[in-house]
Amino acid sequence: KILILARESGMKIELEAIENESFLPEACLNTKDNKSFFESLLQHNDHFEKMLENAEKHGAKMKYV
Repeated sequence: KILILARESGMKIELEAIENESFLPEACLNTKDNKSFFESLLQHNDHFEKMLENAEKHGAKMKYV
């Protein structure tokens, strides 16, 4: 989706130029059901706090597209 948005805005960009970093820890992706997934999110709250702190430190904001 981000590639399409970038191209629509006039950028000449290829898929290889886009860095894709999952914001979810691997443990969250490997849960067996919704309940386990949400429990895993709570268990990894420190991961999300670090991501937010890092973004703020660099004057950036976290966004999900």
